[in-house]
Amino acid sequence: MVLAFVGIVGPRAILPMAYVYLVIHWNKPMGELISSFFGGSLLGIIAYYSRSIVGGIIVHVGIAWMMELGAFISKYFFP
Repeated sequence: MVLAFVGIVGPRAILPMAYVYLVIHWNKPMGELISSFFGGSLLGIIAYYSRSIVGGIIVHVGIAWMMELGAFISKYFFP
């Protein structure tokens, strides 16, 4: 979304993209909801400066895998 609107509004495209990211995560717990706005901002900044979404995809997948690993460790090693 950032890359589509950068030509129109410049770096101000990051904030609406972060809001959309928050809305996508609306049914999640409050902590994840709040952090998704800041995470969306970070992903928007990465996309804006790199002119690519690949970095954001890598960050998002990395965070998701770390959360899965944390849940696995919590379930099987600290029941």
